[in-house]
Amino acid sequence: MNFQTFKLKLANMLKTSTNQRWIHRTEKFQRALLQFRVILTKRVPTAATDGLVILLNEDFFESLDFEEKIGLLKHEILHVKFDHPRRFLESKFTNHE
Repeated sequence: MNFQTFKLKLANMLKTSTNQRWIHRTEKFQRALLQFRVILTKRVPTAATDGLVILLNEDFFESLDFEEKIGLLKHEILHVKFDHPRRFLESKFTNHE
């Protein structure tokens, strides 16, 4: 399932679900996801974010099931919520050696 199909399935599930708690959590997730530009690329092995953009390896993303896709994207969004990109830059640490 590619990223566009994933977004459509998520939207459709929101329309048809009767579980109010799930709807609330999913709407929050969907709003958070809309704040990011998502780029499909082979430059990352799985996924990454700089706080503005979420990079997804399309092959990796398509290998995940629906729940795993949600988990991966929530993980990347939480990096931003907890200010990891800024903290990483300030640490002068690099994982590109």
